[in-house]
This record gives sequence, C-alpha cells and structure tokens, in this order.
Amino acid sequence: MPTATPLASDATDHGYILQNVAIAFIVLDVAFVGLRIYTRAMKGTRAQLNDYLVLLGLLFNIGLAIEAILLYRMANIGHHLAWVKKHEPLSLITYAKIQVSFEFTYVLGFTFPKLAILCLYLNIFVEPSHRRTCFVFIGLVCATGISIIVACAVQCIPLAYLWDKKGHPGGHCIAANSLWQWSTLPNIIVDVGMFVLPFPALSKLHLPTKDKIGLGVTFATGSM
Repeated sequence: MPTATPLASDATDHGYILQNVAIAFIVLDVAFVGLRIYTRAMKGTRAQLNDYLVLLGLLFNIGLAIEAILLYRMANIGHHLAWVKKHEPLSLITYAKIQVSFEFTYVLGFTFPKLAILCLYLNIFVEPSHRRTCFVFIGLVCATGISIIVACAVQCIPLAYLWDKKGHPGGHCIAANSLWQWSTLPNIIVDVGMFVLPFPALSKLHLPTKDKIGLGVTFATGSM
C-alpha cells in the first residue's frame, strides 16, 4: 500500500521570509525614489521622462512585493507542497491565480526601471554610437517585455485551465519553464550591456582619475 510522504505532515512554514523581504523592499524602494524626488525638488530640476519611468517602476515593484505577501498570506507559499495538497488544497488555485498576476507585474517591474536608466543615459551621452546603443537596448527591453506579456497571456488556452483543468477538458498549456528560461537571455544581454555602456564614455572625459572612478562607481551602483 502507498504510504503518505512525511512532508504531508510537516507544517514547517518559511513563507514569512518572503513576506519580510517583500516588506523590506517596499520600504527601500519608496525611500530611494522618495530621496530622488526630494533631490529634484530641492534643486528645482524639471521632471524628465526617466523620472516618470522610475515612478512607474516603483508602482509595479510595490505591486510585486504585495503579490508576494499575498502568496504567503492566501496561498500558503513557504509550506511543503505535500502538506498544502493534504491540508489546504484550495490554496493551490489561489496560488495559480496570484502567480499569473505576479508574472505580468514582474515583467513591468523590470521593464520600466531599465527604460528609466536608458533614458537617463540618453540625457548624458552625446556620442552618436552611445546613443544608438541606448536606442537598441530600449528596443530590446520593450520587445522582450511585450513578448513575455503576450506569452504569459496565452500560456494556457483558456487561461483558467492553469488552475481548473477539470473544468476545461480541452485546454492546454505551453512549456512555461522553457518560456522563463529563454526569456532571461535578452534580459542578461541588456543587463550586461547597460552595466558596461557608461565606462567607455567616462574614459574619454577630461577629469581627474579619482573623479572618473567616483562616476564609475555611481553608474555601476545604479545599474546593479
């Protein structure tokens, strides 16, 4: 006779770690963007496109953190799957629904901050080659974001098949793991490119070495 897995009786809960990290990032995100806005206001600098993109990025990253908290509070994330199936099986449906929303928010949460940084670069760089590279990266970021959103929207036909397979016997899903594995490739390329892009321009500035190093550290920190 089949025996129940020991994990089905193990009520160990690590979900609070996700919740604490999400709360910490809400505080950090709001604090850093708040300091940015405060600095702009103190200097009387007119808001630019990258400022609005930063605010959109903040909005979706806060949404991402809230969804992470909901996954813990409403979907029992942090428990063993075997325990959830035995004691809270309906929470798996809640998990699937929140996860779909999480995927869309995640894409927008990394798209807008990257666009903000690239638009900031366009305000700084004057060399045509650097500006063309920025526009190429902007195109890649937008194309990647749109393609992932479309893929997420049609990952299951109908989408409700993801959490209600019995109710949609004719439904089917794509290979979600492959989607997320391959979608990281353009993101990695853009991330590395955005990190490296400022340094050739900095090397050509007529500044003392210590000032160049300071600017390089600033750009590297911002990119990370």
